[in-house]
Amino acid sequence: MSRKNEPIDATVFLEITKENFSTSTQNFNENENLQVDQGFSPIAAGTSAEKVFVRDRHQFSRYGTVVATLKAKPGGQDLLKSLRSDIIFDDKKRKALVRLLMSELVDHHATHYPPEEAKIALAKAIVTEFPRLKDSFFENGWEPYYDKNSKKGFLEYRLYTMRSSLSPSKKMYSKAAMKRKEKETHSSSSQFVSGLTEAEITQKVSVMKNCNPTDQNKEKIITLLEETRSFRRQWIEQSSPTISEIFTQYPRLLDYDGEMIEREFDSLHPKSADNFMKKFPTFYAPRIYHYVKQCKPTLYTESAIIKDENLRALMMLCTLLPVSNSIITRKGKGKGKKREHEESNENPEPLKTNAFPNKDLLKIVAYGTDLTNYVKDLKERQITNIQPYLVLVKGQDTETCFVEGDNWFIKMNQKSTPIAAFNLLYKLFYVLNLKYPDNLQNFYNFIDCYIFAMKEVQPRSSVSSLHVVFNNTLLNDTADDPSSD
Repeated sequence: MSRKNEPIDATVFLEITKENFSTSTQNFNENENLQVDQGFSPIAAGTSAEKVFVRDRHQFSRYGTVVATLKAKPGGQDLLKSLRSDIIFDDKKRKALVRLLMSELVDHHATHYPPEEAKIALAKAIVTEFPRLKDSFFENGWEPYYDKNSKKGFLEYRLYTMRSSLSPSKKMYSKAAMKRKEKETHSSSSQFVSGLTEAEITQKVSVMKNCNPTDQNKEKIITLLEETRSFRRQWIEQSSPTISEIFTQYPRLLDYDGEMIEREFDSLHPKSADNFMKKFPTFYAPRIYHYVKQCKPTLYTESAIIKDENLRALMMLCTLLPVSNSIITRKGKGKGKKREHEESNENPEPLKTNAFPNKDLLKIVAYGTDLTNYVKDLKERQITNIQPYLVLVKGQDTETCFVEGDNWFIKMNQKSTPIAAFNLLYKLFYVLNLKYPDNLQNFYNFIDCYIFAMKEVQPRSSVSSLHVVFNNTLLNDTADDPSSD
């Protein structure tokens, strides 16, 4: 064993010196562009002669602020002008903003895996410097840009794209490791425990099933549906029956112009029951009209085939939220718990379509059409499952809406509005425990999060981006009144 201060062999000393010099040179070359940048702090490492420069983890730009970054970057001045003066800062401009800022963030930290603190700081700065980009749905308003709990948002999605072009050796994680399993919210079966015996439940279901749906029997039917609700919910949640199986077992759900469906939903989500009728006509519909008229004039003109103002706005919203890229080329397999079909590989039906209105949400038929035969023919021609949808019967001066699901019609009261029919359609998906059609995922995500405020659902990035536009649109008293067309 060598002793302290014992002389070192000259050859060994030269090898050690050579190795240390080579390592230091390599580290300097890798970081030479960073040593003069703002945000580095010298930290002693080993001896006073050795200095290691570390980037401030909370800093997102060498320029300090979002505004300063935009002024310094090509194309940034145009974005800054739009942010300050344009009535609508649309999704295309929002994406350009994120691309520019994320390019600076990556350059600033010299890595495609910048620290979380910097991403949070950038998200906060965006909505602090430009309050119009806040999303009031969230506690702080900046979560759509980066959510520290889910590790998702516009900034992180941009990083995913930027990392996709990296060579495998430069990627920190494999593609499989980046995938996150989506949460599936399932109601606990204990929630639906009934105090009745199975025999008693069977008897009550039988009475309800065979009870004539008259005004005199309405209260009795309501009581029977309430008494059997726990058993019914447990059966639907655990056994995944088809639409036909549910309505065959509980036909009274179809009666009284959809009131029984409404009651069932209200019992499951009492705080959300009236949200659509309160929010959509008063807040969202006028902003959708304003946005589409300003930014999508072709859609605005095309949508005029629908006379009801609120239904027209709803269908335009659907068109503004097209299917995600990940499922454009997939064949729909029908995501409800209904019949299954053997599908051939021939003539795959594309999911993405620009047709107005979206055929999976609304089908328009002429007055006098035999609806029973129309639906039967449609079902026979469709190789995939058909989820519930609206049927709009157009006459010369009238429009009447129905809800249809698997050959079962729910008729609306003659005085009901078309959006009352959609309100019922939406609730039907929850009552029957159905999944949304593939090409309506973004549309229903908007309805779930921002209108019905279903707390267990989080908004997708494209959905949140559009909502920010609506939420920060100021209307005057005469703004885009559709009745003036």
